Amino acid sequence: MKKSMNHRGMALPFVLGIVTFVLALVATLLSYAIFQANLIDVNFDKTEEYLDAVQTVDATVKIIIRDENLEATYLNALASYMGVSIVAYSDSVWLISKTITPTQSVSSYLAGSSAGIDVIDEVFQYNSLTPAEFIATNVTPTSMLSSYIPQYLVNTFPGIVPKTDFIDFNDVVQYIDSLRNSGYLATITPATFAANINTLNTDYFVSGASSLGDNRTVNVSNTSVIYINGNLTLGINSTLNIQAGSLLVVDGTLTMGRNSKMYGNIVVNGSVSVIPNNQSNELLEATLYVSGNYTMGKAKSITLGTALRPTFVFSEGNISFGSGIVGYGYLIGDAITVGTGNTTINGGLYYTVSSDVTTNKITAYPLDSATLYSLGIPEIVVTEGSGSTEGFRFTIPV
Repeated sequence: MKKSMNHRGMALPFVLGIVTFVLALVATLLSYAIFQANLIDVNFDKTEEYLDAVQTVDATVKIIIRDENLEATYLNALASYMGVSIVAYSDSVWLISKTITPTQSVSSYLAGSSAGIDVIDEVFQYNSLTPAEFIATNVTPTSMLSSYIPQYLVNTFPGIVPKTDFIDFNDVVQYIDSLRNSGYLATITPATFAANINTLNTDYFVSGASSLGDNRTVNVSNTSVIYINGNLTLGINSTLNIQAGSLLVVDGTLTMGRNSKMYGNIVVNGSVSVIPNNQSNELLEATLYVSGNYTMGKAKSITLGTALRPTFVFSEGNISFGSGIVGYGYLIGDAITVGTGNTTINGGLYYTVSSDVTTNKITAYPLDSATLYSLGIPEIVVTEGSGSTEGFRFTIPV
């Protein structure tokens, strides 16, 4: 019995020691875990700040290249607007930087005197170019859209630092889609969109395909961006009117019935189809960026834009009109075909594969560069590269 009592007497300190050790270990591990969590939060914040700084500096560089302007007054105003520093590193080199902390910053060096492609000088001053000549300009529907959208977003949403390094047509459209995650676009259903199409008063993301029926006049005015996440269909005798300052983006196909009218600036991440008949009159007075084909069937008449508002159809696929076309317009596509009937175009046709329209039916028409932006066209097209564009060299922001 004494042995047993002595054993218990020895066990109590031993057990207390173990308990104390375990509690100390748990406390240590808990403190370490909290430290690591705080460290992760700090590192996360720094990573977010770093990525924001990289994007801001990169956007500043691309804006300078797009505008082809290295004048001191312009650079000072841009630096103030973007929240960066732009200083002359030498006579021909500029340092663009953004401070993250007193000891950390992101910077890029820019050198050059000219950059980008003037779309009037290189393309639109001509009534047509051979496929080889046109391909050599590096002007494509995607490069024009990629150059126009950042400028449009900066002018539309003050304070935004838009993405500029787009990969392809779809990348541009998906970036506009992402704006709803930043609170720029309010989400509505297709039913709400259809019922209130003429009274919308903010920027919207429509959550699905929309079919608006026959005899509809759609006026989009008191809003900057309408993004439809799906196909858009309008029936016969319908008018789609995207008024000045607004932009319609369709992430899907756009289909319109006979006797249709289309106005304004429209981006379609899919194909566009207009379905007329032999007695219908079709009017297209718009700027269309199309990732797929643009197709209009045979109609009694097909009219493009006017001298004050020419039509632009920029397709990454083919462009096809079932009948002759008249009016003011500029078409870019792989293959361009126009059916029988009177064809008289003031403007230009540019293609990478073929066209069945003879050049004597196309008369070059002078465009005013000051009107291009309102028409949804960039004056200067910036082509992306791995650290350089024509006339400019820059370092990747780090």
